[in-house]
Amino acid sequence: MRELLDRARATPSAGDFVRAALPCLAARFASPCVQIELHGSASSQRERFIADGADPTFWSEPVERALLDALADGRANVQLYRNEDGVIGLARLAVPLLDRSGRSIGALALMARCASAPEAQALSGELQALAALIAGATTATTATTAVAAAGTPGDATLTARKAAPFGSARELCYTIANQLRNKSGCERVSVARVNGAHVELICLSGQAEVQHDSPRIHALVAALGECLDHGPRLVCQHPDSAVEGAMQSGPYRLHRAWHEQSGGSCVASLRLADDGAARLLIGLERGSTQPFRSDELDELAKLVQPYVAALDLLDRAHAGVLSHVRRATVDWSRDLVRPRHWRRKAIVAAAAAFIGWLALGRMAYEIPVPASLRAASTRRIAAPFDGVLAAVAIVPGTRVRSGDVLAQLDTREIELESQRLAHELAVARLEERRAFAERRFNEAAIARARGDELTAQAELGAEQLSRATLRAPFDGWLLRGDLREQVGARLARGQELFEVAPGLELEFELELPEAQFDAALAGAPARFSPFARPEQDERVEVAKVAPVAEMRNGRNVFVLTAASTGVPSGLRPGMEGIAVVEAGRRPVWWVFSHRAVDWLRLHVWP
Repeated sequence: MRELLDRARATPSAGDFVRAALPCLAARFASPCVQIELHGSASSQRERFIADGADPTFWSEPVERALLDALADGRANVQLYRNEDGVIGLARLAVPLLDRSGRSIGALALMARCASAPEAQALSGELQALAALIAGATTATTATTAVAAAGTPGDATLTARKAAPFGSARELCYTIANQLRNKSGCERVSVARVNGAHVELICLSGQAEVQHDSPRIHALVAALGECLDHGPRLVCQHPDSAVEGAMQSGPYRLHRAWHEQSGGSCVASLRLADDGAARLLIGLERGSTQPFRSDELDELAKLVQPYVAALDLLDRAHAGVLSHVRRATVDWSRDLVRPRHWRRKAIVAAAAAFIGWLALGRMAYEIPVPASLRAASTRRIAAPFDGVLAAVAIVPGTRVRSGDVLAQLDTREIELESQRLAHELAVARLEERRAFAERRFNEAAIARARGDELTAQAELGAEQLSRATLRAPFDGWLLRGDLREQVGARLARGQELFEVAPGLELEFELELPEAQFDAALAGAPARFSPFARPEQDERVEVAKVAPVAEMRNGRNVFVLTAASTGVPSGLRPGMEGIAVVEAGRRPVWWVFSHRAVDWLRLHVWP
């Protein structure tokens, strides 16, 4: 006892004292498990101590059962345990905790080693004395501080500790009903939940099931609904009660009907709220000679108040996903219509505007496609005959005039061939005249034909000599044809050598995927941004659409030819970039969803 008193003086709060007292009791009774439950005016405390080396799963269940029996019965109980030889080895002891007025405020239970029934009774008496000391020290020293620390509304730790021992909200409601019946001396205690504007009766103390079709239950539920509307505390009891401090009955007809249905018993109802919303309704009934006092109902309400948040926590723990979503939506909507919350209201307004724009608005439908630049008109110059490149007079990027020499082919072979043909032609003409003079007319005809053939070959050589010098066909720009490294190389007839453009007029070539073929309309506006200058937007207009698709870079595309609507600046043939084709205005929802819908149509729906 001295050790307990010393710890009571040394600990700053009643809760700390209770936790410090459990190791002392375990040491005194050689107990592997000690458990205590203590109820204050506005909070409850439940503590358990397991000795070193003891198995908590083995010892907790019997001690817990003994504690609940002591709470329900309000008196001490002793349970003996014998070994296989029938010898008593352990005793399970449980005693109630009483305040100065003799009212139960909790219970204490433990396992103690003993060898006989008289020894167990002696240990039980000793435990009752120590329990009285603990109860007195708890309520007399720092009870107010402990209640304030443990019963703070919204304390998540307290709520979790209240909810932890119970498997469901219904089980907790039964516990509340039975404990209130023991503490208040009521004949019947009912617990109901508030579901919106409806009252849902959960349990009645002392009854496993609620007979909802009973007239008495109908009157009870109606009275609890009246408390929900007019609470927080309503009573109906005999007006001639002489008990000091008894509450006077109010003008509540449904409570009067409940009073009459219960045979004239004193009835009272309590409304308990959490976060400003009514959550729990308590109905109390007891004898007509035991009217309710105002301070008594206040104390009972403070006792149950910490469990209100625990009920909500249990509901959330056992609810499904849809229940959580529905609860969160309802809570969020209620908070939205309350004053303040301007930021949330602004977010909702912005979201509603966005949804409206998404459903009803229209926007420009634009398709980005690869694009490239080319000269609008070009002339390609090829090798006129098989020969050797002798000289190059100009390089690409140079402006040329009509007749300017671009390159020179080697003509020595042609000139030698022309001289040979001239000698053979002279011989053929001589043979023709000799055969004619000798009246050999057949041989003269053959010689004449041979001469004509050589004349034609000579004319061909002369034509090649005239075309050996490659010249610009018109004024313009040399776009391609850097042949400086091919001087001395043999060129094949028809091999492309130069590309000349009469000017720098540009033409845009757009590669439109066949999936967006519906946007391939002549006259459609577009804008082009080259890779070299992404910040530049050149306005163009589709002038021609290829009649057939073709493969480019492994894609099946339609080639669109577009022309600039202005004078391009800083653009050159051969540049590549991205062109954005404007395909008109479409519904916003269609612009964002049509690709996914088309993919589903092609891959899923068939």
